[in-house]
Amino acid sequence: MPVHHLVALAFQSIVPLAASVEVSSTVESGYSDVANKYVSLKYSNGYLKFWDDVQGKVDLRAEKLQGIYSNHKTSNFFRKVKGSNNDTWQGLVTFCKKMKGRVESGKDLTNRQLKYVGWCDKDSIPRSKGMNSRSYWVDQLARTQYKAEDFGFWDKLSEQTGERVTKFHDLMKLGYKGSLEEVLRKAKSECQIIRDKFGSKDKLLTEEDLTTHIPRCISSLRIR
Repeated sequence: MPVHHLVALAFQSIVPLAASVEVSSTVESGYSDVANKYVSLKYSNGYLKFWDDVQGKVDLRAEKLQGIYSNHKTSNFFRKVKGSNNDTWQGLVTFCKKMKGRVESGKDLTNRQLKYVGWCDKDSIPRSKGMNSRSYWVDQLARTQYKAEDFGFWDKLSEQTGERVTKFHDLMKLGYKGSLEEVLRKAKSECQIIRDKFGSKDKLLTEEDLTTHIPRCISSLRIR
């Protein structure tokens, strides 16, 4: 077979591969931007300040260490934090104080810090296999930025004349068509899907939910 035919065949095999790599990299986009928005929102307003004085808080220490010791990698991480002196609890305290400083100064966390900052929460102990995915952090951000009760106005909308009219006009601007009753009925049905997601731990809120569906479904009076 002529050399130029061999080169052509080789090129044809490379192009699809390159295309697939490009698509894959687009789909599997990073998550640090969304995760840091979540961290900034959740841990703002001095949320982590309690780590400045945890001496003597036996229950907190016991709860955190029980969870940390259940995972070898997590335990190893906190034990090796600079300044921990190979002490897991001291490592956690040192780490959380450092994260408080970064959040307060507006600095982004690294992916590794994002993975472990949840241990600095006051109550919950994070256990999720999806922490390396963008979808996980989008869901966390949505649930921190909005709450299920933000959609409760739909249940009493028939009693709120001002809300009904304002919401109707806002939805019309978004492309809804029909009478007031038709538009509100359709929007309420669509927004029930979002409300169901907020009420479920098994359904993740998506970026489209965060940027489009949720803002459309919250009270028009709230966003003014």
